[in-house]
Amino acid sequence: MKDGDDFRQLIQHIRKIKPLKIALYGLCTKRGFVRAGSAFCRRALSMHERRTRSQQKHAELIDAIVEMHGAETKQFWPAIADLAESEGWWDAPRGQPFRPDAFKIDRTTQTIEIHEAVITHPPSEKTLLSMGSLWFALDSEEWDLKLFLHRPDDIAPAEISLCHWYYQLLGQASAESASPVFAIDVSEAAV
Repeated sequence: MKDGDDFRQLIQHIRKIKPLKIALYGLCTKRGFVRAGSAFCRRALSMHERRTRSQQKHAELIDAIVEMHGAETKQFWPAIADLAESEGWWDAPRGQPFRPDAFKIDRTTQTIEIHEAVITHPPSEKTLLSMGSLWFALDSEEWDLKLFLHRPDDIAPAEISLCHWYYQLLGQASAESASPVFAIDVSEAAV
């Protein structure tokens, strides 16, 4: 067997069996990697442990957000649908391809807060554009949507302007559908 075949088998095995540590250990000992490729196994196990630690930090930060802001973590889109129905919105905001870490709906101030815990990387551009689209839908109903990014080392969360991301989305859409525009001369000589 080639090294590439062993690696493919390792990846296939990892995808099938959980927890990862047991799968890696079992495959490393079963396939003889302990002698030949123990460095590979150590690297794979260490990557798994780092990923597990960052997931644990993420969960702890979300718990702190929920406790501090009184936010919820589940059922964001059903909550938005219920809000649209109870407010009598003609065109309810459609679900977007994101699920926030935590959210809070405040009916008295007509504000929805989205809280994202940032441990390894900030929300992707696609996520921010989707949130910008939701901002526009809510803004047209005179509701405000705020995005807060929380880092474990920051005291106060950063607030991101979703209005900016909506206009970024609008700019992309107009650039894709733009057709050549011909200038019309409206000077006095042309009249």
